[in-house]
Amino acid sequence: MVWFSWPWSHKRPANRKYIDLIYDETSLWASYMPFKATPPRAGDFGYVEKETGDFVYRGNIYEDKDVMTHMPELKEEKYQPTAGQVIKKWIITARTARHIDAEFAPTGSFAGVAEATIDVEVSFHPQQRGAFLMMYGPCTLELPKDVLLERLSKVSKLRERGIYLVTKVITCPAYALQLSNRDASSVRVKFVGQLPIPAAPGVTAGATASFGWRSERVGSSYQEACHELGEYAYCPLFSLKQVRPTFKPLSGIRRSEQVRRGDDTWMDIIPPWAALDDDGNEIPYDDEEEDTSAKPSGMGAYLPKAGIAAAVDSGLLFHAGKILVVTVGLPARGKTHISRALERYLRWTGVKTQVVSLGDYRRKSLGYAQSLPSDYFTLGPKSLETIKLREKIAEGCEQLIWDFFDAGGQVIIYDANNGSRSARRSLAEKFDKAGIHVIFLESACDDPNVILANIRGVKISSPDYRGWDPEKAIEDYYNRIRDHEKHYQPVEETTWPSIRIINVGEKIMVNKIRGYLQSRVVFFLMNIHNRFRTIYFARSGQSLIEHSYKADSDLSPAGWEYAERLKEFVLERRAKSLKQRGIDGTDRRLVIWTSARRRSHHSAWPFLSISPDDENAPPRVKVIEKPQMSEINPGVWDGLTPEQVIKFFPDEWERFVRDPYAYRAPRAESYHDLCVRLEPTLIELEREKEDLLIIGHASVIRCMLAYLIGLPASEIPAIEVARGDLIEVVPTSYGVHSQAFHFWDGPGRLDGGSGKDEANFYENYAEDTKGKRRSNVDTNATL
Repeated sequence: MVWFSWPWSHKRPANRKYIDLIYDETSLWASYMPFKATPPRAGDFGYVEKETGDFVYRGNIYEDKDVMTHMPELKEEKYQPTAGQVIKKWIITARTARHIDAEFAPTGSFAGVAEATIDVEVSFHPQQRGAFLMMYGPCTLELPKDVLLERLSKVSKLRERGIYLVTKVITCPAYALQLSNRDASSVRVKFVGQLPIPAAPGVTAGATASFGWRSERVGSSYQEACHELGEYAYCPLFSLKQVRPTFKPLSGIRRSEQVRRGDDTWMDIIPPWAALDDDGNEIPYDDEEEDTSAKPSGMGAYLPKAGIAAAVDSGLLFHAGKILVVTVGLPARGKTHISRALERYLRWTGVKTQVVSLGDYRRKSLGYAQSLPSDYFTLGPKSLETIKLREKIAEGCEQLIWDFFDAGGQVIIYDANNGSRSARRSLAEKFDKAGIHVIFLESACDDPNVILANIRGVKISSPDYRGWDPEKAIEDYYNRIRDHEKHYQPVEETTWPSIRIINVGEKIMVNKIRGYLQSRVVFFLMNIHNRFRTIYFARSGQSLIEHSYKADSDLSPAGWEYAERLKEFVLERRAKSLKQRGIDGTDRRLVIWTSARRRSHHSAWPFLSISPDDENAPPRVKVIEKPQMSEINPGVWDGLTPEQVIKFFPDEWERFVRDPYAYRAPRAESYHDLCVRLEPTLIELEREKEDLLIIGHASVIRCMLAYLIGLPASEIPAIEVARGDLIEVVPTSYGVHSQAFHFWDGPGRLDGGSGKDEANFYENYAEDTKGKRRSNVDTNATL
């Protein structure tokens, strides 16, 4: 006899939402109705229904004639499923569900019978669905690994597309589960009574039992079941695997292939749906999204990957949740610099991110500091007018945050002082109730030189001090800082996740940081600084064979001449820039990055033979080769002109023209692939504190410029990077200042007026000299 409770209707989207949540937590497939479904057995194979997530039985390896013909030894004892040890309980909470309390207290009574008590309370966020699964006395039954699974991977019936093998089942005599509703807060579930203690699954103690589930505050999707004899009748979880695909090398291509053994010949199931919303429906992807940095396709599109590949088309890492980063710190501590840098990085990875600056919003809403009451920036007693103005600005910023999250954004960086502990707590509690993860990001600084540099470089140039004498502006801002110091409360509470940065990267401390996206935030913040530096970009000189990726040819005579002119112009421009900013360049080193390709590395050689008598010469020059900065690989299109590609690859050409960023030519790289390859280099770019010259290839420079300037990924292939131009980028707290300087008109720049090599168009997609001083350039040459 089976006892169960099932007061809710069978809703297919809810089925797969529950399965999706449990799978994300355990990597095991779940059954939404274990009491109703026929329990899967170890060795079953079949497919998964996309609409419901149900496993549909097609056969069992121990019963199927084709499988037994291929492996008659399956009848032997060593190939039979093996049972694991019975454990007392297993409680799984997924996504927003939190396991608050659980007790298990078995007490002996008479032979073969125990009194089992499980007391569990689970809380949910009201705005995001979560799930829990509780099993009493679960036990595993698993196929032998090693030789069995390796042999099974060669069975043709099991290699069919969409066929999965049940390699492990978790069975139990009693379970309870629930998928939360939007209005759910917490539930309490108890399992009490006397239940037979089985020696193994399928074996009972031969005694009856008196037991049952007790529940409080459960929702409509709550489900429970138990077997009166303690039989292992339910299978709430099981492992589904598919044969790992192998790839046959193209004819004539030699490639060493990894030999896979044992269970490595199989891989976990990839859910047959894309990312799901809270109702269990697939989230549609908008083809009109401007940023096509990582369009998902096929199954498993929601799985996070490293770098810019991490985001889906909607700009969300769905399993990371929405995040509010609340900056904390005294004025002039680098909060704005950190906020803008973090925003730039997260946007580059494809995550929809926005900075909400209280200062910017105040200036737009109320005007500059001169038009505000005198007590507006003090933290002591205030007039009623000032209190209302400050409340208006705070409420307006909060509304901007809500609007961004409601519009589908994922990360908000709230750039404000937030120096009051009570105000921070009130703000965090408000957003936490809505299921938004809150992180306090404190920037502390005790270095007076850093503080003064921040004031001089950022604060006194803001509109609040327009028309002020610089020294008076500095003194006024110091007065503002001293007033804030009297009331400032550093982040010492441990209730909320927090990140503390000392002296803009000198030291960093973290508390309760969890998950992929939050960890990426910490990783990035560990690599930034706010020291002034200038970044220069220039293309390498002309090579002997310009149209061949494989040739890796050396510089031509004109290329060597270009390299000498590049050295002269960079040193001249750098000395002039430092002089304009009043910076002594005698102790500033110039670092040069090149790729490992000859034309790039050799373009930097003249910098290694700088004469000490040169007045613009830096004290030290360091040249570093970076293999990751190699140009984009054109694959089979190497050396072809656009006309030849259109002739031999017409279908591929049409796809390339539709999306030159995401499209990958045969055996080539796409710009998306290149961006993923360059991410470690971009982190090193953030770490570099010296003036930096990057002598690279057009495709690489495009990606780096897009990162620094903040351009959407779809625009990367269209960025013009002409040989003979020096691009200067100066990072600032509110973004970057960039400008281009022309210094070369020789061979490799003009090439008969086209400004690019037609036989290397995949690398030089946007390269021409349009608008660069020469009026006789053929502007129709751009692809």
